[in-house]
Amino acid sequence: MKILPAVTAFLLIPAAAWADSLSDGLDALKTRNAEKAAVFFQSACDEGIAAGCAKLGELHYQGLGVKRDYGKALALFQGACEKGDLLGCDGEGNIYFHGNGIQKNVPRAVSLYKRACDAGYAMGCNKLGVLYESGRGVTQDFKHAAAFYTQSCDAGDPLGCINAGQMYAEGRGVEKNRQRARSLFEKSCDSPTNYGNGCYQLASIHYHGFGVPIDRAKAVELYQKSCNDNWTAGCNNLGVAYETGNGIKQDFERAFEFYNRACAGGAPLPCVNLGRMYWDGKGTARDLVKAAQWFQFSCDQGYFGGCKRIAIAYRDGQGVEKDPAMALRHYTRACNLHHLDCAELGRIHEDGELLTKKDDKTAAKLYEMACSKGHKPSCADARRIAQAMGAAKAETPQKANEK
Repeated sequence: MKILPAVTAFLLIPAAAWADSLSDGLDALKTRNAEKAAVFFQSACDEGIAAGCAKLGELHYQGLGVKRDYGKALALFQGACEKGDLLGCDGEGNIYFHGNGIQKNVPRAVSLYKRACDAGYAMGCNKLGVLYESGRGVTQDFKHAAAFYTQSCDAGDPLGCINAGQMYAEGRGVEKNRQRARSLFEKSCDSPTNYGNGCYQLASIHYHGFGVPIDRAKAVELYQKSCNDNWTAGCNNLGVAYETGNGIKQDFERAFEFYNRACAGGAPLPCVNLGRMYWDGKGTARDLVKAAQWFQFSCDQGYFGGCKRIAIAYRDGQGVEKDPAMALRHYTRACNLHHLDCAELGRIHEDGELLTKKDDKTAAKLYEMACSKGHKPSCADARRIAQAMGAAKAETPQKANEK
């Protein structure tokens, strides 16, 4: 009878050690030592701790501290999920959804996300919301999407709060309610694990006065918080505020600083703004070559504003060698990306600028494209050219008959 307490004590000692391995692994991740974390998670997993297997699966999935191996990741996630670890179920769902190393199986992914969500895993609920909003793997259903986003938010995921807030702001799947949207964005922004986007969305509400009085100073404060959380759009809009003096004292050097920070995040719009500062010499020394480089980068990332700017640079030979063909190419790219910019390309074809001859027929089509997107002057230009072309056609047979 005295053996039982001794056996019980023997069993408790390793359990404490396992917990320490998991905790040590998490601490190693905080210091960005993924290799050390992998050793601790492996130890915890070997002793039967499901969470250790799930975290080790994450490292194999991402290739952090260990060689990327989707097969090992899947096995680890499956083992963890079978033992009830929700991160494991979520990770297994990700592999099936993306088809990492195996045949893609979206229905299986959905069932795993649902299992995690039903057990209270917030990120699983958010992923279900994304799938129902986009209609990937399930029938598109905004009502279901809004419900899952709300469930995710209630379970503590700030990203779920942002997505639910956007549904309420736009009235998709729920009745449009800007006050409810604002409260959800506030919840995300106030979360210690917020993504920056919640503060950004809340800032935009105060900046534009959506359901609240316009408060540019409050917006700037929130853009700053968003930028501090490395949300690129927040840094960009903070740059705009400093450049224009909206909500804060105008300061070109600070504007340049935040555009530069936002551009470093890889988004094309702030890189155009950074290019403008170099182009105009605002907040920094004027440098047309650097300006052109950032315009080109932005265009190559698919932003029409960058294409339009680099087209002007090639047209005028500023920051790059003058090249009408390259200018025309980039004006065309801008038009293809943003039909409102087809108006400028229409003018080029009508005037014959950058071309060997005028082309009214193409100009009319381009004006019509811009008109279809709400550019009213282009509507008038399209009618004007059509009437001129019609008059020319009517005049030609008449002259032939006179002969």
